[in-house]
Amino acid sequence: MGSRIQSGRKYFSLRVTNGAMAAVIPKGTPISADVVNWSLADLNDYLRFEGFRMELDEPKFLAFRKAIRKNLAGFSDDFPVLEAEMPVEPLLGKLVWLAKPGAPHDLVVRDIPFLRAVPPSPAVEGKDVYGRGLLPKNRETPQRIHLQPDPEIIAIDDEHYVATQSGQVRIEGQKLRFSPTYTVTEIGSPEFTKIEFPCKVLVKGDLEGTRHWIVRGDLEVEGHWSSSDITVYGNVRGRSGVHTNMQGVIRVYGNVDLPFVQMTRMGVTGNLSVESAILQSEIRVGGELRMRGSPGAVMGSTVHVFGNLLANRAGSDKGRRTIIRIHDDPDDIPRVSRIAQLAQGTMMHVGSRQWTVKEDGFFSTET
Repeated sequence: MGSRIQSGRKYFSLRVTNGAMAAVIPKGTPISADVVNWSLADLNDYLRFEGFRMELDEPKFLAFRKAIRKNLAGFSDDFPVLEAEMPVEPLLGKLVWLAKPGAPHDLVVRDIPFLRAVPPSPAVEGKDVYGRGLLPKNRETPQRIHLQPDPEIIAIDDEHYVATQSGQVRIEGQKLRFSPTYTVTEIGSPEFTKIEFPCKVLVKGDLEGTRHWIVRGDLEVEGHWSSSDITVYGNVRGRSGVHTNMQGVIRVYGNVDLPFVQMTRMGVTGNLSVESAILQSEIRVGGELRMRGSPGAVMGSTVHVFGNLLANRAGSDKGRRTIIRIHDDPDDIPRVSRIAQLAQGTMMHVGSRQWTVKEDGFFSTET
C-alpha cells in the first residue's frame, strides 16, 4: 500500500525546540482529520518530508494516534512528537555479589557462582531530531576489572566466579581471597538470624539472640553461647561455655568440647567433653561423656549416655535432682564408667537396673 501523504500538504505543524532536542506540535495548532487514519509508515513519511531524520516506533506511534484523536482542534499545551536520543557515557565495570536476598554476600557454596565482574560499557553516540550525531563527553571505554583469585576460586567465563569448596570470600584490592571457615564478626546482623552454613563457622564474640542455624561443618564459638535452635553436623568447640536458659535445643552430630554447660538442652551424637560442670541441663550423648577438669561435676541435670561416663562428681544435696542414665551396649562391648563422688539422692539407671543413691559414695562399672 502506498503512502497516504500528499507532497507539500501541511497536516500539522511542528516546531523544533531546545536546540533540536525535541520537535513538538505547538499548543492550539489544528490537526488534519486525515492523520487519524495514518499508519506508522505514513507518520514517519510525513516526518521525513518535514526534514526530520528520526522515526517513531510502534508504542510511540500508538500513543501519538490516541492523543491526536482527542485533540484534533489543538492541544492545550505543546505536544512532543520527537525527542532526541541522548548520548550514553561509558560505564565503569563493577563487581556484583550473587548471594540470595537476605544471605551474607561473602558466604559461598561450592560450584555455585557467587560473584559477577560486570564488564564496562562503551560510549554510545546519540542524535538530535534531524539525525545529527550527539557525542558523549567521554568516548574512551574503561578497562575491565581483573581479579587475582586464590587457587580455590575459578573464573568459569569472562564474568562469573565459583569456588571449588564452600566457605567465605573477601576482596583485598585486586585479590579475591578464600577461606574454608566462615567467620561471623557481627552477630547482630539480621542475615545471621536464620541461616544455613555449608562450611565450618567461627563466631568471633558471643553467640546470642534468637538463632535458627544449620552448620554443615564444624562450629567454634569464642565468646559466651546463649543461642539455641542450633544444629551442627560437624564438631563443636566453645571457649566460654553454653547457657541457653533451657530455650530450644542444641543438636550436634559430631563431638563437643565445652568449658561448662548450664541450663541447656543438648543432643550429641558423638562424644561430649566438659571442663568444669554440667548444671541444671538435659543432655543426651551417643558416645562418651567425659568431665575432664575440676570440679568435673554433673549436678541438677538429667544425662543420658550411650557410651562411657567419666566424672569426678554427680548429684547434689540441694536444688534439682540429678538423673544419670547409662545404657547397655547392644553388642556387649565392655565399658568403663566411673563417678568418683556420687551424691545422696542421685537417681541411677544403668542398663536394666535403677536405684536412688542412699548415701554418698562412688560408682564404677569396673569389676
